[in-house]
Amino acid sequence: MQPMEADMKKTMGICLFTVISVLCIIGSIGMKNQLSRQKMEEKPADTTEIQAEEETELAESMQIQEAYRYLLVEENGVLIVYEKDAKTVLLETNIRLHGLDEETLKQLHEGIWITDEEELYNFLESYSS
Repeated sequence: MQPMEADMKKTMGICLFTVISVLCIIGSIGMKNQLSRQKMEEKPADTTEIQAEEETELAESMQIQEAYRYLLVEENGVLIVYEKDAKTVLLETNIRLHGLDEETLKQLHEGIWITDEEELYNFLESYSS
């Protein structure tokens, strides 16, 4: 083999190696772009599902607030009546709860929702005497 041919084969080998390397790099970049596009396309679906769940939870909580007007809770052994926002105290009763059954006490620790004034007064009357 003549030196010129050897140099030519070396140069061709280097060129071929360079072309293959560049093609691999381009292919890898293309794959990354395709994967990121797929992720971006999937995200809105996930976001839509999350938004739908949040809207459902909000609607349910609004229904609870609309259906109920008062919240009864036990605080420091005394019955407290809150408005439907569960933050505004409507009435701090002097009703001591030490004689109540465990189930009612448990419910009062978690909070008992009352729909109207009549139900509220009936509850208060039954536990005040």
